[in-house]
Amino acid sequence: MKRSDTSHLIDKCSPEEMRALLELASRPAHQPLGLLEPVDDLVELARRLTVLLREVGASGADLLAEVANPKTAVDRLVKLKSLAKSHLARAERADEDWPVRFLYHAAIAAAVAHHGQSISTIPLRSRQELYHALAARLRDHPLAEVFRKAVAGSSPREQNQDG
Repeated sequence: MKRSDTSHLIDKCSPEEMRALLELASRPAHQPLGLLEPVDDLVELARRLTVLLREVGASGADLLAEVANPKTAVDRLVKLKSLAKSHLARAERADEDWPVRFLYHAAIAAAVAHHGQSISTIPLRSRQELYHALAARLRDHPLAEVFRKAVAGSSPREQNQDG
């Protein structure tokens, strides 16, 4: 298989496009873009989540509390994950959708932490570094415990849910 030369595409990049490409290339491949940086402000995260998922009719704070609650059923966590995934699939600007990406990961982590079940086809071990970092950033918040327990979780049952 012959590789095509794409260097001519780089020559056509503006300085702004080149800076963006270099920033993207400098990030670890496993870290979702923009997820760790703003997580410190959960009030802002909840506010943005309310705006981005307004079609749900629930506040972002309520959605986050639901994910943090150990009594939330696995079926509901699957629905929250699917809602987030659907939104991300049709999103125009990934850099503005970090609250939805956070909800997506929080729902996956909560299923493992509270129910010992995986609701994703992607192995938890590939997310452990991210979840560990999120737990550290969130410190004493109940969602930090969700991420900590997910990382510590042992061999959750796979349910073969979509991504």
